[in-house]
Amino acid sequence: MEGVERALSRIPQLRALPLHALALQPLPAMTNHTYRVSVDGSRYVLRLAGRGTGDYIDRRAEAHNARVAAAAGVNAEVLFFDPEDGTMLTRYIEGVQLDPAALRGDPGGPARVGRLLRRVHGIPAGFRSRFDVFARMRRYSAILRGLGGAPPPGFDTVAAELAAANMALHAVPVPPAPCHNDPWPRNLLDTPTGLYLVDWEYSGWNDPAWDLADVSAEAGLDGDGEAALLEAYCAGPAPRALRGRVGLYRAVGHALWAVWGALQHASGNPTVDFSSYARRRMARAQEALGAAGFGRDLAAARAGAATGRR
Repeated sequence: MEGVERALSRIPQLRALPLHALALQPLPAMTNHTYRVSVDGSRYVLRLAGRGTGDYIDRRAEAHNARVAAAAGVNAEVLFFDPEDGTMLTRYIEGVQLDPAALRGDPGGPARVGRLLRRVHGIPAGFRSRFDVFARMRRYSAILRGLGGAPPPGFDTVAAELAAANMALHAVPVPPAPCHNDPWPRNLLDTPTGLYLVDWEYSGWNDPAWDLADVSAEAGLDGDGEAALLEAYCAGPAPRALRGRVGLYRAVGHALWAVWGALQHASGNPTVDFSSYARRRMARAQEALGAAGFGRDLAAARAGAATGRR
């Protein structure tokens, strides 16, 4: 609570109010400390950045990108942001936080997410950062080693497949787009006026296929669900090359988040059992890389057809 009080004392909208005048409710979060703040009929979300997150998150870029996304109508309004420590206050959005099962179980859910991501990738104002998946994985690994940790078991065995995926994806580069880069279902809010994406920590220019692959993998979509996601995104049949890129990124994504999970464990993040999380994600990466469809995805990604984003 001392951290909350210090943060509130710097926020113009709230600093004149005593702490007892505010109703604070902790909200679920994996790396940060997040609270719903209610006062005088208004509700906000206060985010205090987790310890060590500044080592791999550019808070100045996040502040800019989050405001750009809010202006585009896909994020909550940002009322205060201190890029020095990541403290942020946003307008509270009345809605239902999705979870993977809810998204899988909603027949129209994947298509709605596809249309939302199309809006995100079409944001006209520029972002201020770049999200390179493979560079990010190297960065996480370096920080992890500096903390005396190591990637989860199996990481070394997938290195060759990851390198092949990297080469295929870069053989025919696609125009980057403003991407969220962490659109797992719990960052999606379902409201009467539509879906919103929150938590833009990892946002930046990226291959738009990454967002599509990430939400598909995180939600555990089956073939039909992913097809609905891509068809809605493309407003028609998804090109073969896009399907291939999504398949490759799905496998690479599991490996990236496995290393991220190992980093959380080494940093002492007690929110969940990150050691088990990292092992599970690495196992899923190995499964995806070893699947029969991986070779087809490599061939499709090298085909060079347009992504169909526009």
